[in-house]
Amino acid sequence: TWHHPDAQLLEIVRDGGQAREMSGVRSRMPGFKAVLSDDEIRTILSFIKRHWSARERAHQAAVTRARDR
Repeated sequence: TWHHPDAQLLEIVRDGGQAREMSGVRSRMPGFKAVLSDDEIRTILSFIKRHWSARERAHQAAVTRARDR
């Protein structure tokens, strides 16, 4: 997941992967908007990010900054 910007990660978890086509593949991941608030999803994503390598965190931060411009 580290190659996706923060906003896209939030959308995927909230709305489900089937709503997006990523690299030509539709994900079967369900959406969790009926169970988790956006703040709860952000907290979970923050936890996951702490387990990424420094290189992965740096790449993901750059992708997020580029998308936010």
